[in-house]
Amino acid sequence: MAELGLNRLAERVMVMGSGGVLVGGVAVLDDTVRGRLIGIVSGDLLTELSMAGMPLHRAVRTVTEMVGYQTTQNGTLTVFAVAALVLFVLTFRT
Repeated sequence: MAELGLNRLAERVMVMGSGGVLVGGVAVLDDTVRGRLIGIVSGDLLTELSMAGMPLHRAVRTVTEMVGYQTTQNGTLTVFAVAALVLFVLTFRT
């Protein structure tokens, strides 16, 4: 039982380390990421996290606008998308 706990701890440390290496590598290459990391370390965590979510918010808004436009213009595409979503969910339920 103790060995299982140590294995899980080792996996978590490995995941955190590889994530840190990945973020560090991106920070070396990109000034924007470096600036955000400096902001997080200096204590502006909430500001930096809200700014990091802005591109994601824009992408989600664009996709929802596109889906809304497609559903009003093309009913066949809407039926196909709903059927695909149902099949996708059923695939992972079983």
